[in-house]
Amino acid sequence: MATIKKDGTTAASKSTSQTGHAKNIANFDKLLEAIRQMGADYQPSKKGITLEKLEEKRKLMAKTMNTWNQKEKTAFEAENTRTALYAQLGPYSTRIAGALTVSEGVTPLTIKDVKSLLTKLRGKRAGKKPEPTTQLDGTTTPARTISVSQLGFDERNAFFKELNSIIMQQPSYAPNEADLTKDAIAKFFQKLEQSNLGTIKANTELQNARNLRNTNLYDPATGLVATAKDIKAYVKSVLGTAHPVYKQINSIPFSTVKK
Repeated sequence: MATIKKDGTTAASKSTSQTGHAKNIANFDKLLEAIRQMGADYQPSKKGITLEKLEEKRKLMAKTMNTWNQKEKTAFEAENTRTALYAQLGPYSTRIAGALTVSEGVTPLTIKDVKSLLTKLRGKRAGKKPEPTTQLDGTTTPARTISVSQLGFDERNAFFKELNSIIMQQPSYAPNEADLTKDAIAKFFQKLEQSNLGTIKANTELQNARNLRNTNLYDPATGLVATAKDIKAYVKSVLGTAHPVYKQINSIPFSTVKK
């Protein structure tokens, strides 16, 4: 099942429901083969369950599942890349702050601002936690606080953007370490943004592919599972419940799995 991130995006995740989707499609193939074996006995008046339309539906389902699998793989890769990149953010920011601290002419206020940013990046409270309010009747009201665990990708991205802005405004900031230069910091920030936006895009495309998959499989009127139900009802009307072909077709199971 997908996980909702703090930045509002949906994280791609493997699901055991894949087995259910694949099973439904495999069973639909069995159903199609049984229908083909019926030959001229299978002549439904409902266009949606004619053999021609069923063959088209199966091809569409194959395309839909292939797209979903590709989008899922892309989203997983994007998530992994982003996670690895953002894992560098804390240690890298600490090194930048250290280089700024030993730069000539940097004011104490600027250093304080940077330390405050680092505190937020680490998910710690910058100041003292507010005290509850005591009412005249002796009751207390808990203080309203904002969570200090602001570690969503968007939040961390915003913190580093601010750090980058502070660094760019310091004319004396010029460390000898190649990965701590202003140019290196700017490039790292660009990578952060690109990775974050790329992951959001990949997850959005995955959700769209998932929605289409669910529609093609589980729409109550036109989905593959509903179509299988209509096929069984038609064969029942033609052959009756005692016929071995109907028993064979009716025994093929389908289930609704929308994860």
